[in-house]
Amino acid sequence: MLSINFPEKFTPGLTDNFVSNEVVFKDLDFDKILDGLLDAGK
Repeated sequence: MLSINFPEKFTPGLTDNFVSNEVVFKDLDFDKILDGLLDAGK
């Protein structure tokens, strides 16, 4: 098997990744992230 034929709507790289715990956010402020990591009680 040299290749996998994915259905159009399920092309890798163009769909949500349901087998990973990665979450991608847009327009995050690095200082807010760092502050949350340093003080997780917030």
